[in-house]
Amino acid sequence: MISKEIGYSPNAPKFYKYNPNKEIYCINFGFKEIEDQQYSCYHVICNYKPSLEEVKDMAMDFINSEITNDIIAFSYNGYKIWLTLENQNDFLIAKAAGLTEMKIKAELDNNPVYIYVELSDFGQAMAQHINSVLEAGRILKDNINEELTDIFNTYAEKIDTETSI
Repeated sequence: MISKEIGYSPNAPKFYKYNPNKEIYCINFGFKEIEDQQYSCYHVICNYKPSLEEVKDMAMDFINSEITNDIIAFSYNGYKIWLTLENQNDFLIAKAAGLTEMKIKAELDNNPVYIYVELSDFGQAMAQHINSVLEAGRILKDNINEELTDIFNTYAEKIDTETSI
C-alpha cells in the first residue's frame, strides 16, 4: 500500500522493518517541504519485503494518478475548470469545427457557473497547464526512481538485521 503522508521528517528511516517480529516493511521517500519544517513524503507499507521494482511500480502508479488529478484541476481566469477527458475532447471538437468560442461549465467559489471562453486563448492556457504538469511529473518520477534505487542499494541487505535504518 502506498500513500502520501504529512509530518514525516526527512531524517526519518527510509527503509525499515516496522516490527522486528513481523514481516511488515516501510519505505519513506520523496520528501518535500510544504511549509516551514513541515514535510510530505510517499510512504509504502508491505506485509512482505518488497523488491525495488515492486516499490517503483507502486510509486509510478501513485504519481501517475497524482499527475492526472493535477491536470484535471485547471484554473483559468479565476475559474476552476475540470479538464476531464470528455471536456478536453469537447474542446478539440469545437476547435476542429472552426468555432472561436464555446460555453463551458466552471466553478467559482465552489459554485457551478457557465462561462464563454475564447478557444485560442483557452486552448493555449490548457496546453501550457498540461505540459507543465507533465514535465513536473516526469522530473518527479526520475528523481523518485533514482532515490528508490539509492535506498534499496543502501538499506535492503541490512534490513533484516536492524529494526530501523
